[in-house]
Amino acid sequence: MGRYTPCAMLVVAALSSSCGALGAPARGDRDLPSSLFGGYASVAGPSSPTGSSALASADDGQFDEPSVIVGGDRKRLLFVTHRTSDGRTRIARLVERMPDQLRFEGLQTVLEPMLPWEGAAVSAPSVLSLDGVVWLAYEANGAIGVARSTDGLRFEREPEPVLRPDASRGEGATLSGPSITRLPDGTFALAYASGAKLFLARAQRPNGPWTRVGSGPIATPRTLDDGGVEELADPAIIVDTTPAGRSLVVIAATVRTDARTPTAIYGFASFDATGDQPMFSRSERPLYTERSASVFAGCFDRVDPRTTLLWIGRTDSGRRVVGALITPGGQRAGNPLQ
Repeated sequence: MGRYTPCAMLVVAALSSSCGALGAPARGDRDLPSSLFGGYASVAGPSSPTGSSALASADDGQFDEPSVIVGGDRKRLLFVTHRTSDGRTRIARLVERMPDQLRFEGLQTVLEPMLPWEGAAVSAPSVLSLDGVVWLAYEANGAIGVARSTDGLRFEREPEPVLRPDASRGEGATLSGPSITRLPDGTFALAYASGAKLFLARAQRPNGPWTRVGSGPIATPRTLDDGGVEELADPAIIVDTTPAGRSLVVIAATVRTDARTPTAIYGFASFDATGDQPMFSRSERPLYTERSASVFAGCFDRVDPRTTLLWIGRTDSGRRVVGALITPGGQRAGNPLQ
């Protein structure tokens, strides 16, 4: 595989040139701006300049929980949860037709439930390309597993989950929505949700062993201080560099309110995500808000220093599809990546 991309609508939104300011999530600098925190707009489907239902949708069933890496030919590999019309839930991938065109084809199943601990479904892929190996973290039966591949298609799994729920850490009965990234010191971080809260784990290698960071969650609904928020879910993690040259660990997450319709994605960040009790603060406003459709965070996809895509799941006409949001630096008429 080629360059590393960390890594979940499409009526054209009003473009914004503003850049969100992030309050100090830990000791040290204050109000360092980050392009990841402001002005996201939805990306129109390539076939419709006025917006379309999806960048990727399933002829059979539904797509959800996207994660993206970029191959040596510069084409994106889009990994998704594929829920088929006959009730199966598996992990599949599609390949970008041409680099930076955001058109995908060639649906292929890469993981189906097989191991005893996985139960009846595997879902929520998060992919990481590193030194010729594609690492895949996934959710199954309330736990988190890891698999590896040299071609991004045939995966070898770890025989047991790398993380199971731990009630002593404040986790609920299930772990969901894993998102994996590499930290600047060469170690790895895994964000995940449990019991309506966000958690973080760390390891020397993607297949573990994984150790929880801190004594409990890194973010809870109370972190937002917004009335009606009941649940945080679907974390997407990436490492950003601030204008001052400091590394910033950024997490996007779906927010569910008491109305139960997830229509907003918020951002959280920390300068030090590896301490005994890391402190993540939120952005001053949502990364994106949708008035009429449900949105679910998927993964970050860094295109260039000014342009980041945030891949999302979206409910469109009663079905789940895959779309993307884009930061202000990459917003242009037509194809946003050209």
